[in-house]
Amino acid sequence: MLRSLVGSEMCIRDSPEPMDPTSIFTSKFINHFTRNPSMLQEASSSWVLVLEYPVLRDNSPVEHLAATIHEHPAKTFSCIGVAAYQVLKRRVQPDERLGRRVAVRLLHYEPSTPIRSIKSHAIGKFISIKGTAVRVTTVRPMVVQMDFVCSKCGERFAERFKDGKYQVPYSCLLYTSDAADEEDSVDLGGRRIIKKKNRIK
Repeated sequence: MLRSLVGSEMCIRDSPEPMDPTSIFTSKFINHFTRNPSMLQEASSSWVLVLEYPVLRDNSPVEHLAATIHEHPAKTFSCIGVAAYQVLKRRVQPDERLGRRVAVRLLHYEPSTPIRSIKSHAIGKFISIKGTAVRVTTVRPMVVQMDFVCSKCGERFAERFKDGKYQVPYSCLLYTSDAADEEDSVDLGGRRIIKKKNRIK
């Protein structure tokens, strides 16, 4: 749903059908950012939207924003990011590069949760904790997708990684063939791509 909203204002503003809660939420933030363009000043160059929670809470365009962030953080920030993307897209010049998405960062979220109070009920919720970091590791990139080239047949194929966990493919998934009568095959640009089948001897 959220992916279909990116880059498509028709889904939000001009649809004659009743909008679902997600679209209504996003639409209200589009209007909010349009009326307050200064909120997106830094995001226009970095495509990272930094929001101060006390300011956002006191000037929220939607009701029960605090509960929505706490209960459904991923969906809430995705909707806000889509809204910011829609407004920023209108300002982009033809020769400027358009970012793929807007990442939302929330600062000074409250109330703060004591570490000893973090239990299973906090799974999937948005909370704030305070403490001192006693050990840190180097920043590692999160790999979402990577292209691989088979050393045998030379075919290139994309592999997606769940939760950013990198894993080398065990075997080649594709190979080219002129055999057009294979059932388990896909035609891509005139080439016949046939899925390899492992044979047990």
